[in-house]
Amino acid sequence: MEKTKLTAFLKSFSGKEFRDFGKFVNSPFHNESMLLGRLYDCLKDHHPDYENSSLTKKIVFDQIYPGQAYNDKKLRDRFSDLLELAEEFLVINNILKDPKELKKQKLNLFANRKLDIQFDHTYRDLQELLNSSKIRNEDYFLELYKMVSIHREYYEFRKAIGKRIEFFKEGEKEVDHFILYFIVKMLKYYITMQNQERHIKHKYKYSFLEPVMKYIEENNFDEHPVIKIFYYLIKLRLDNNNEELFHVLKSLTYEYLSALERNDQIILLAELYNYSHFKFVEGKKNYRWDQFEIIKLMLKYTAYPQNNGYMTELHFINCVSVPLSISEIPWVERFLEENKNILPQGNQYNAYYIGQCFLLAEKKDYDSALRVLSKVSGDDFFYHLHLKNQYCKIYFELKEYEMVLNVLDSFRNYLSSNQMIPDHFKNPFGNFISVLKKITLAVLNDDDFMISKLDKEISTFPKGTLMNTEWLKQITERMAK
Repeated sequence: MEKTKLTAFLKSFSGKEFRDFGKFVNSPFHNESMLLGRLYDCLKDHHPDYENSSLTKKIVFDQIYPGQAYNDKKLRDRFSDLLELAEEFLVINNILKDPKELKKQKLNLFANRKLDIQFDHTYRDLQELLNSSKIRNEDYFLELYKMVSIHREYYEFRKAIGKRIEFFKEGEKEVDHFILYFIVKMLKYYITMQNQERHIKHKYKYSFLEPVMKYIEENNFDEHPVIKIFYYLIKLRLDNNNEELFHVLKSLTYEYLSALERNDQIILLAELYNYSHFKFVEGKKNYRWDQFEIIKLMLKYTAYPQNNGYMTELHFINCVSVPLSISEIPWVERFLEENKNILPQGNQYNAYYIGQCFLLAEKKDYDSALRVLSKVSGDDFFYHLHLKNQYCKIYFELKEYEMVLNVLDSFRNYLSSNQMIPDHFKNPFGNFISVLKKITLAVLNDDDFMISKLDKEISTFPKGTLMNTEWLKQITERMAK
């Protein structure tokens, strides 16, 4: 049967949801039409594949209206009716699955009907439910604000004005909850705006940022770590040379990471990771350990860079290269063994093979590294760059210098011909090719003077403009001895 709005909607239902929807359709309270029950029965044997040849509009019509001549308008009307019922089912089902939402609906209902006993009981239940929440984000503060607001409005004018002191105090709490909601929401807006400025050519005005930051500085938010975390995150971005801010933020992260929702955990850990990386590139090697610790936190909380729920291939490779740079070989071996399935399907094995190659090369098992590298496939420039890069390094370590020169020439041609490679990849790799070619030629010519000169030249490159700087320094120092 051809695709319709109804079938497209029903396709999103899981098997359990579709079965529960059947109970909903066959309940006289929700549906009094036998015709919709027949339509559901006709569709249920085909869920979720409604577009197969064994299901046609004529077959469906005959089951709903046995003995009648086919009428397309009638059928479309029943499709619309069932779609409306399916939408209603999803809304009700969603409320029933969310205890907070269900109690909020009850609270409003009992307030409208002036049912004091039920209202008070539900209010206490909702209070307990909200207080038990580990996640104290902007939604938490907004729910508190709404709850207190409903309670105050319900009882406030039922007492004489002289006896309303408790409700005046409740009004203060209401304002406090709203302020907390506003602060968290605004801080997250500012962080999102800063993130967008890194990727697009646009400058935001950051209206109200200064008063918000000042308000935080002038008040005690020790009971609200989420606010302190976002405050220091913004401060670090505004003053990234202040390493003390990084260490304060890292300390807050270790203590309160579990109090953040998943998306906020990802943003925070990515910020700490990137800051550590840039400091490492600047030559502060102790930050490599910070990167490693942050990687472990990302894995513990499943809060790593993701694409459709899977770890990105770039981060997977970073999870190998960072710990290997500080000789954490056993940890990398466990990581590769346990985490292959967290990669997206399709290119899954490419990142895994690259990681294996890194590990084998670090263990100086170069022949095995080359065999693994030969398994990497695909047209993605990301993998081509890693392939060429690893071939150059492995052949050099194997002292197959002619092969190094051949790969370098091929590497340079690939860089210059592929227009998709961004400059922040192309330039550092281009510099690497030039330096390694000079080193290789110097080795072939037994030119110790040139090797010594290149050793000094490597140190003159601005940070981040030369790929494999550490490795190049190692081999020139080794050759100079």
